[in-house]
Amino acid sequence: MLVKKRKYFQVIGLCLCLVAICITGCDDKHTYLRHQTSLSIDAAPWSVEFNALPPHIDKYPYELTSITSGRIDSLIDFASQLGVKWVRLSINWSNIVDTSGTYHWEQMDQIVDGLTSKRINISLCINGGHKLYTRSQAPNTPEKIESWKIFTKSLILRYKDQIDHWELWNEPNTVWFWKPRPKATEYIELMKAFHELIKKFDPQAKIIGGSLARLDMEFADSLLRAGIGNYIDVISFHPYNEIPEATLRPIKVSVKTPLWYAEVDNPVSRLQERLDAINPAISIWQGECGYPSQDNGSGWMGNGPWSPTIQAKWLLRRMLVDLSSNADVISYFCLAEYTTGRNDILNSKGLLTLNQLKMKPAYRAYQNLITILNGNLKAVNTNQYQAEIQDAGSFYNINVKNIQFVEIQNEKGHRFLAYWIVWHMQDMVKEAIISIKTENIFSQPVLINLLSGEVSKIEVQEDGNSQRLQRLPLADFPYIITDNNNIRTK
Repeated sequence: MLVKKRKYFQVIGLCLCLVAICITGCDDKHTYLRHQTSLSIDAAPWSVEFNALPPHIDKYPYELTSITSGRIDSLIDFASQLGVKWVRLSINWSNIVDTSGTYHWEQMDQIVDGLTSKRINISLCINGGHKLYTRSQAPNTPEKIESWKIFTKSLILRYKDQIDHWELWNEPNTVWFWKPRPKATEYIELMKAFHELIKKFDPQAKIIGGSLARLDMEFADSLLRAGIGNYIDVISFHPYNEIPEATLRPIKVSVKTPLWYAEVDNPVSRLQERLDAINPAISIWQGECGYPSQDNGSGWMGNGPWSPTIQAKWLLRRMLVDLSSNADVISYFCLAEYTTGRNDILNSKGLLTLNQLKMKPAYRAYQNLITILNGNLKAVNTNQYQAEIQDAGSFYNINVKNIQFVEIQNEKGHRFLAYWIVWHMQDMVKEAIISIKTENIFSQPVLINLLSGEVSKIEVQEDGNSQRLQRLPLADFPYIITDNNNIRTK
């Protein structure tokens, strides 16, 4: 009996060993990125809207009691784990000053102290009218501007040692945010007062202006003609569009959203040309963008389809498109879902879910992107890549001219090649198979799936001064090719 038991346990032990070998073998075949955080990254252009307070909403401090100290700390930790080196922090006048004129700083102090402790830079966007001082309209008269200056001075003096980038207003070219109606001349008058305050109390700080919904060149031209170039260091835009590449070249899509979204997308190069003619020192930031993970939400929705996976794909393409335009800071809206309006409608653009703060695929995808691409980054548009399609997959009648390439270098000279198919994003696709011929720029190339973070080897065929990277997957989201030494894996 004892012998039988011994043999039984030997068999069980052998089975467990085989299972262990199988598991180890699977781990060897699947390698994943080791993520970095804001504390381990020294510099990067990546940003996220930090919305512990509901952004751009006139809610008074005593109406924000559900936003606990613990939730704010959790969101700060999530921002740091994401790896961003910037956050856009939007503060409404009414978030600080209640209807009696009393100031409430507790939540803002916690947010600013927490973010700076994680080595995250803050660009503070001052936004919104006030029921008591401006009847909730924009400060568009001398009297309203004087009241607004008192509040803004208090903000600057309180946070000037922690914040050195200040933004005036959110999307003043829309009736949603500049009430009763957008006027470039009114915005310029407020900008003059803002510039005067900043230069008096924090003269080394940078001023961000424009904050344009989409790439509204008509309004941008009005601002430039009115002299905004004399008062800003940065102009920002918010590229809410279904096809991210539309800010690089004309792409027509059917539009069912409100009329102001139906305007033809303008290329970022057009804005750059205008700035170069006035003041080449003015930088361009992509200040806000986002895509919902579900239908029937608040804010810009696009035409769909919607899903958490499509949201992640859109984010990756949007970020890399803006990097290819060499925007100095590139921001996603927003960190966590939130509710707004009378019916508490969900804005599902967040990277985290509303109540449980669960990471969506878009959070993981952004984390993967930042882990690979950090430092001082510059896009290099060499157009030296030749693709050959071997299997079209789900992309019927695919054409190589619709493959988007973005080559990036960091300050160490490390090179990264991102590529994807410009296609309307789908939840599930069968990837195409292609080869890419390029110069000998990679010695030990590896392929990174930005959705999953998986790293795999690439089959390379050498051909003199060029190399052909064989049997590469092609999808409606970016893959990145780089040398194995440029990444860290688990």
